[in-house]
Amino acid sequence: MVLAPAYDCDGFEEGGMGLAWLVIAAACSAGSAAPPDSRTWGQRLADSTLAEFPTAWNMRKSDGDYRWAYTQGLVGLGLYRLHRKHGAARYHDYVKAYVDHYVEADGRIRTLALDEFNIDSVNSGKLLFPLLDETGEARYRKAIEQLRRQLEWQPRTRGGVFWHKLKYPWQVWLDGL
Repeated sequence: MVLAPAYDCDGFEEGGMGLAWLVIAAACSAGSAAPPDSRTWGQRLADSTLAEFPTAWNMRKSDGDYRWAYTQGLVGLGLYRLHRKHGAARYHDYVKAYVDHYVEADGRIRTLALDEFNIDSVNSGKLLFPLLDETGEARYRKAIEQLRRQLEWQPRTRGGVFWHKLKYPWQVWLDGL
């Protein structure tokens, strides 16, 4: 018995096995399909991240410790943009909790060592700007000023490009361009 016409379907060889598997899968799942998920793929990914890492500050270690770092800044910026697009407070709250975990009342960023000249620290700093705009809290401005001070003294190549970190002299990574 032939379940499908003999043509290439989804990259399978002749015989239509791709279509046959699709028909079998559809028949086996008939009546048991989950209701459609109205979230965007971005929201699904964000919600999965929040479920796996309930607090952003311990999402990933950087240089062996939990610290103000690149990865959390990258994820946080994406979450903040999802918050702006969809009005989902959970994304905003997650980002703010991360920033507030590290930014002290006086604006000092815990775990930030300016003398390391680690360009990775700057990425999380992008989260400070919207929080400053929303709240007007001076501590966010002071934290931005710390990162600005780092950039003023950050070692550079002869062409003016930031070194990635002091411990990686003359290395240029994408986030330093």
